[in-house]
Amino acid sequence: DGATISIEYGRPALKGRAEALMMPPGQVWRTGADEQTTLRTDKPLKLGTLTVPAGTYGLHTIPNAGEWQLIVSKRASGWGIPYPAGQDLGRTPM
Repeated sequence: DGATISIEYGRPALKGRAEALMMPPGQVWRTGADEQTTLRTDKPLKLGTLTVPAGTYGLHTIPNAGEWQLIVSKRASGWGIPYPAGQDLGRTPM
């Protein structure tokens, strides 16, 4: 519906490390490298079961074998780990 969306993402590199070491199953991952990944939108979005108002948000994920979970955080800046408890805008399956 005409939203302007941007995602700022730091591409992770395994550099010989195991994927499970970088993205441990069942644990919050900052979804990228270095600073946390951010999502900016000028209009409300529907991401899975989650409604995201216009604004800037942090993105995190919880990797699992069967299904990953997307976490949209109200905290829009920072290193990304550890994940700031109580900062969820919401979570949705991916």
